[in-house]
Amino acid sequence: MKKILLIFAALFVLSSVAWAQTSAGSGLADSTEEERRKAWEQEWEDEIKKIQPKEYSLSYVKPLKIENTSLDYYLCFFLTTEWDYTYERKNIVSPIVVCNNRKFEIDSFINCNKNFNELEISIRKNDVIKTTNFFNSYYISNFFKQVNLYKVDDFLVFILDIDYDKNEEILYFGQVSPNTPQGLIIKKYIDKKWKTVFSQSYIGFYDWNESLFLEGKSNEDSFDNGWFTQKRFPYDFVEYKGKLGFRIIFYDQPKDWPTHYHAQFWSYNEELQEYEMLEEIWGAEEDTPPNGLIFEEARTDLFTKNEFEFSKLDSKLTEADLKDLDKAQLRLMRNAVYARHGRTFKSVDLQSLWECYTWYKKNPNYSDALLTDVDKYNIELIQKYESK
Repeated sequence: MKKILLIFAALFVLSSVAWAQTSAGSGLADSTEEERRKAWEQEWEDEIKKIQPKEYSLSYVKPLKIENTSLDYYLCFFLTTEWDYTYERKNIVSPIVVCNNRKFEIDSFINCNKNFNELEISIRKNDVIKTTNFFNSYYISNFFKQVNLYKVDDFLVFILDIDYDKNEEILYFGQVSPNTPQGLIIKKYIDKKWKTVFSQSYIGFYDWNESLFLEGKSNEDSFDNGWFTQKRFPYDFVEYKGKLGFRIIFYDQPKDWPTHYHAQFWSYNEELQEYEMLEEIWGAEEDTPPNGLIFEEARTDLFTKNEFEFSKLDSKLTEADLKDLDKAQLRLMRNAVYARHGRTFKSVDLQSLWECYTWYKKNPNYSDALLTDVDKYNIELIQKYESK
């Protein structure tokens, strides 16, 4: 009898071990890991809130992917109770926060804008107000097609790995320094700190002279045309003369290929640890070589290694597919479900984005009845993460 009981006891222990191993393999252990991850996310969000006074409300947090460091970095966006009457919105404070052994502190700041119209300059002359028109063609630009996937929430900030070194860079539009025109700034993680590797006011303001537009001046041609007619969006990334970098072009409009322009090509220099200008052109169309910088084709697939794998939507998504995506990225993934069936979108950014993909075909007869059970499952799962 004792032998029988011992045998049953041994079998019970073995079955318990086997059940535990099976449970771990079937996802129960993953569930515990997911709970720990959620708890940690809530913890670091609560700790980040404490680094600013109470009148600062935390609007958004974006973890930054950095290799070979024990430190965690977050780009944070706080809205203040103060009203910025220049931009008619609340002020934004954007610190880069570092976490070391669960201790959070501010590493540095960025000074970003929210809307492209905030980058323009307005001038009053003879009771007429004119505003420059450099940036409002963003949604039809090469730059949009190249980097909008990496735009951070509702800010003019883009986070992506430009040079494929497994470290994300921060690109943003804002004021280069107090009392200067707006421009593009790039920050890169180098030697355990965030360094500004590019910081230049937009070259469209190169000849900016506000005195031209003061009362009584007679330069009406500049006031009526010059800076105030619509331009092509000035920034994009190109592969030029064997290097990957970004191009800046200032055109006079409305001609398709203007008679005068100013173009620059910048590429990152590893030794200098900053971007350097490799070519600058002042010229006229007739003097431009057909293989020159101004005509270089801007590939929209330069950063496809970083793009979302929308093919994952062919089957049911898992939590592992979504857990590292921010809300802006989740929005794109959810709307991709509809786009794959040819739906058109009222949101300009979404419609412009899908038209960049060869697989997107508008379906005038689209309805939600086209959605499969897998589509509905994926939409529900993505919405679950969006609501967190």
